[in-house]
Amino acid sequence: MSRPFAPIGFPLLVALAACAAPPPVRVAAPKPGPVVPAEMSMTEDEVVALLNGRPVTRREVADHALAADGKNLIDQYIRWKVRTDRVRELGIVNTPEELKARARAILDTFRRTEGEEAYRKQLEEAGLTEDQYVDRFTATPGFPDRLSLEKAFCHDLLVEGSVLFDAMAFESEDEAKAFVELTRTCPTFDDAAAVALQRESRVARWPRYRVSRELTIESLSKSPEVGTALFGLKAGEVSGVEKTASGFFLVLRCVASDPPAPGTYADHRERAAAEALSAGDGRPAARVARPAHQGLPDRVQGFLPSREMSNEV
Repeated sequence: MSRPFAPIGFPLLVALAACAAPPPVRVAAPKPGPVVPAEMSMTEDEVVALLNGRPVTRREVADHALAADGKNLIDQYIRWKVRTDRVRELGIVNTPEELKARARAILDTFRRTEGEEAYRKQLEEAGLTEDQYVDRFTATPGFPDRLSLEKAFCHDLLVEGSVLFDAMAFESEDEAKAFVELTRTCPTFDDAAAVALQRESRVARWPRYRVSRELTIESLSKSPEVGTALFGLKAGEVSGVEKTASGFFLVLRCVASDPPAPGTYADHRERAAAEALSAGDGRPAARVARPAHQGLPDRVQGFLPSREMSNEV
């Protein structure tokens, strides 16, 4: 059996990895400004290139792209449309201060996970100060869209109610059972996880996630019995061994459980923004799938959710 725990990379339309390295910095940054969809900024007969002196129009390029890779392009457009419609429906806007705060949170996460030395090396190689690096983030096309979507996810989690949880993933059921026993003898779940990670080679600890019954990690949406077990836990409780549809084994701990809080985005604006801007655990925009959109291509192809974050809903 191949190792299922290595993060799986995949294309991100507008996302910057919250837990991975900051974006490339050797390419000149575009000037800050709103991202304008192509159909709003160009006409079909607009010239986009010259080939041997002959103008190439946007229509020609679009026709070729659709003929060569039409399904993927249509899927991308649908995902973009779903995202933008949802943000527009909620009336979400971002201030310059919020964009900078989110950029700093991502850099802080990188510094914490990769270490101060790696962080300083990144700045040195880029020839940028921390403030300039923040400006590079906020000038990246799509960054405002990413923050808007995170706010939308946070709002949905508040409305639907959610569970914040930890998880350990095992290839072996026996090792998973041994870990359950370990949680009963170690002072904390974290202590047990540290011991298991040292003992076993076929084990991984998931990042901490916050999910609702409707907005969930695909690994759980494909294994409804695992989701049922998770939502049956009280804060601080540890599950038994739960087998996923992929044939692997999870042990879950409920960190916190928040009841539904019905209301509009205006009702939750401050808290949703605070959640989205933070660099804390349980990033709501990570590895999610809504049942209404299950016809879209899978974004998670590996058992362990990727360290990257996706805005593809």
